[in-house]
Amino acid sequence: LLSRQPKEGLVTRFTVLQHRCPREKMRGLDVRIDIAPVECCSINSRDELLEFAREMALLQPQGELVLSPKEKGPDTQAPDPS
Repeated sequence: LLSRQPKEGLVTRFTVLQHRCPREKMRGLDVRIDIAPVECCSINSRDELLEFAREMALLQPQGELVLSPKEKGPDTQAPDPS
């Protein structure tokens, strides 16, 4: 889950929220990644998702996702290898 402050134009910063799914919402899937079973948090409606996001926004965030300015240098000027 990501949150952001209202802003006009390009959004360059998001807060990465916690994702502590309530135990009763956890669902196992019939899929495995390597040897680990896959689980997901089952949110069934928009209202439920908004309530969950509001709860997670009250907790300490996991971090920030920030768009960095486009770098200039040899790597950005290299020809396409394909």
